[in-house]
Amino acid sequence: MLQNKKVKFKPKAVSLTLAVGTQNNVAAFTTVVDLKVEGKVVPTELIVLPEAKGSRTLLGTDFLQCAGIVLDILNGKWHFCENPQIQYPFYKVPSKNENSKSISDSEKRSEETSSSFKVPETSSSVKLRSDEGNHLTKEQRTQINCLLQEFKSCFEPGGEATPFKEHRINTGNSPPVVEPPYRMNPDSLG
Repeated sequence: MLQNKKVKFKPKAVSLTLAVGTQNNVAAFTTVVDLKVEGKVVPTELIVLPEAKGSRTLLGTDFLQCAGIVLDILNGKWHFCENPQIQYPFYKVPSKNENSKSISDSEKRSEETSSSFKVPETSSSVKLRSDEGNHLTKEQRTQINCLLQEFKSCFEPGGEATPFKEHRINTGNSPPVVEPPYRMNPDSLG
């Protein structure tokens, strides 16, 4: 979408910290775009990872801090730090006139939002993604997708724990080690 709008990207070496705590240095591309949130324009640096397939924009705490957004998780609302009297619900039902691909103004917010609005669960079909099973023939992919559809109830959230499997850790002849977890220095993770 940004390429279609002729946005210029610059190469940049980025240090990413993964969820497990390890750091990776990767070549990326960056650009700064203006994001409009409830009438406030927030210049935001976007980082594009060339090897990421099908990635979507993810705004993190750096964006929240730059925009001055304060989250009220308990009540499902947020506000700008400079104006805590005006609060916005986490989810806004877009009107038919709004572009669903952008964050837009909500001057008619009171008509279009509801703090008790519940996001409906979407039913998604269970099938192989385009990057899975590349070694399979088209017929084999079709057979697996049919099998997945036939047993899609197995992949739905909820349900009871299975009585057929039990988790065990084989410690050999040694007794299991019982210690409280402790934090490791990130430098020692290496």
